[in-house]
Amino acid sequence: MIMIPEEWRQRIRYHLDPLLAAGRFFKLRRGWDPHVPVFVFQMGKVASSSIYNSLYESYPGIVVHDHSFRAGHPNLWVRKLHRWYHKAEKRPLKIISPVREPVGRNVSAFFHNFERDTGVPYREHTFSLEELRTLFLENYPHRIPLIFFDKMEKHFGIDVYAHPFPRDKGWRVLENGRGVELLILHHDLPDPQKEKIIGTFTGLSAFELVNANVGRNKVYAHTYRDFRERVKLPEAYLDRMAGSRYFRHFYPEETIRQVREHWEI
Repeated sequence: MIMIPEEWRQRIRYHLDPLLAAGRFFKLRRGWDPHVPVFVFQMGKVASSSIYNSLYESYPGIVVHDHSFRAGHPNLWVRKLHRWYHKAEKRPLKIISPVREPVGRNVSAFFHNFERDTGVPYREHTFSLEELRTLFLENYPHRIPLIFFDKMEKHFGIDVYAHPFPRDKGWRVLENGRGVELLILHHDLPDPQKEKIIGTFTGLSAFELVNANVGRNKVYAHTYRDFRERVKLPEAYLDRMAGSRYFRHFYPEETIRQVREHWEI
């Protein structure tokens, strides 16, 4: 077996991926592809990159990954999927949307978007943890997880909040009656369980997750860890997150209590 260096693999994939994706969309439009497209539609920082990359390598149909779904999207493949989906009624589509408790998710996203929300690149910053706390509270768009599932009803006709979610189980599949299936799952379910759930949902008998875009491997990992361990957040902020429809729909009271206890002053 010939072993190809990872650097070469990335270069090959960089040039081949657009051609492969274009070919798959061509087959889909012509009705030649029997595999239902998969859209990893998520709010960011919910372990979706691992799901997408793993599905991209193993699923024989189209796999698209993004935070929004619109005709004028800058991502060519989102635009193509949007156009195909709206071409006719009852187009089949499999959607995967991981969820994460909103406080930890927002902190993770703040560090991921460090330069955007602080005004300086991470390597150049001299902020104390207290200053980072202030920047987080004042600059980060905290509503993102709280309103994300409003998009699901708008785009796909699924009112997520109209259906009970098994909070202790941590996952459920919903349908819109017109060919769309939506898998919602807790981002922190054990990998073997996620592999089984996603594999069953997509029809893959041997699906395996490969972790990607993990915060502890980033350049900001040390500061991110200190922030999570040492910073406390205002009661009003925690009240807003804990009282949100999003948090209360997807997570049990015990999780909400634990999150509050971790972050409260």
